[in-house]
Parts: sequence; structure tokens; C-alpha cells
Amino acid sequence: MTGTPRRIVVDTDGGVDDLVALAWLLRLPDVEIPAIIATGGARSADVVGAAVTHALRALAPARRPLLLRGAEIDPAARAAVPSGARLHGEYGLGPLAPTHGAEFDGDIRVDPSLPAHTDYLVLGPLTTAERLAGQVGHWPAHVRLTMMGGAFSLPGVVRGAEPNFARDPRAARQLFAEPPGRGVRVVPTDATTQASCPPEAVLRVLAGGNGWPGVRAQLLAHYWSGTASRYCHDLVAAAVVARPEVVAVETPATVAVDAYGRSSMTPEGNLAVTVVKRLDNTAWREIVLAWATDREATMR
Repeated sequence: MTGTPRRIVVDTDGGVDDLVALAWLLRLPDVEIPAIIATGGARSADVVGAAVTHALRALAPARRPLLLRGAEIDPAARAAVPSGARLHGEYGLGPLAPTHGAEFDGDIRVDPSLPAHTDYLVLGPLTTAERLAGQVGHWPAHVRLTMMGGAFSLPGVVRGAEPNFARDPRAARQLFAEPPGRGVRVVPTDATTQASCPPEAVLRVLAGGNGWPGVRAQLLAHYWSGTASRYCHDLVAAAVVARPEVVAVETPATVAVDAYGRSSMTPEGNLAVTVVKRLDNTAWREIVLAWATDREATMR
């Protein structure tokens, strides 16, 4: 692929599907990741940072992104919302434990300006994103926020809410009330559950290999165990940003989030907030098969 690389800052609270999505983006030849932000959500920012560091060492990118410590959710919210350890493991690495501590390059709470980029992708709670958006001059006007979160036609799994929204409902409400930059795009579980990985992709991924493919196989064998549907929610959100052709239907909406993180939407004409409603199945299949076989992989 040619042209100017798409630049994406990734904000993650760790977990298997977060790390798999991040690794995919890092291996695309037409994507640059200037920074990764470790937000404390299901686990503390330090644990998230250690998991990301573990993944980066396995990936061994030629050009390592900055790893920044982000904000933490309220400790009471962490205690109230299950961590998902059965799926993601104690450290967000499935059956693995990080071999090093978090190798942070900085703390976004100290220097909160976003690096120059075109997309901000949130794969966890919106705590850091909301704080950045609330500080004048720290969210450039051209930056669009894409979030994996929310459940509209489907029931949520945490008191009726999707976990990313349940961990910080206030931040989600604020970002929908005052969308920053070029606006907010939501990739809810209604869309991500349309994108189960086809059997041939699953077999290829679980076959493993040396380096990152081996780590990925261990992570996803743990994450997918005990379920017939092989979802990878955050990979879908990453694809929406990096491969926009995967989106078949995206609609403007007013999104409401209650005190528990339960979300609802009303279609309307303001483009400041949009919701991805349907994927192009052919495009998704091509993307996920390329991901499973590393056909696009080139370390930048």
C-alpha cells in the first residue's frame, strides 16, 4: 500500500483482545502508532503497562511507540465491575505473566497533550480520553475518537452494561455531551458480535509459531476456550479505524449513558456522534484472514 500512513494513538486497559488488536495495527505497513496509552480499567495502569511491554517485546517492532501511563478509573468502580480474569487472565495476558515491569516513556497525566495524529482509538474505559478532551488545547481539532464500547440492541454483561462503559459511565456521558475534535464514533458490541472469526482463521491463529504468532496463539486459545463464537471485539474496532471499508452502515445518533453504564441511542442528523451498526461481511472476512496469516505484516 502507498500514501501517507494512517496515524493512530491506541488507548487500552489491557486484556487479550486489546493486545491482539494493538499487535495487528503495529504490523500493518500503512499504519503508524505514535503512542500507546495504558489506562487503568479492569487492571491498574501499571499492570496494563506491563502487559503492553510484554507484547511489544514479543513483537519486537523496529519503531517502538511511546508507552504512556494514563488515568485510573475510580477504585470503587474497579471493585464493582468484574475484571474478566477468566477470559483475560490475571494480568490481561491469558495464561501468561509479564516478564518485565511497565516500561513507560512518560505519564500523560503530567504532560497531557496528545501527539499529532489523525485517530484516537479507545479499547477500554474512556477515563483518559475524557480528561484529555476536557483540557483546552490538548485535543487537536482534526482528531477523531473511535471507541469500542456500549451495547444498544444487545444486553450488556455488567448489570446490563458493556464493561468499558460500566467502568466509567461519567466519562462516556461527558464525551457524548461534548464530542471533541472531529467527533466520536462508537463501535458497540452490536457490531463486534457480527464479526466472529471464520474457522480457517481460527485454525491458522491457534497453530502459533515463533515470536508473536506463538504468543497470540496462547492468548487466544485461553480467550476463546469454552465458547463456540470466536469474537475479538477490539480487533473489529481497530479495523474500523485502519480499514474503513469494513463498515457497511454507520449512522448519526444521540447516545445516552446511565449511572451504571447502560447505553441507548436515538438516530438523528448531527454527525458529531456516529454509531457503527453493520459490517461488510466480505470485507471483514478478507481482513481477518489476512490478520490470521500475517499477509499484511510489516514491522515499521
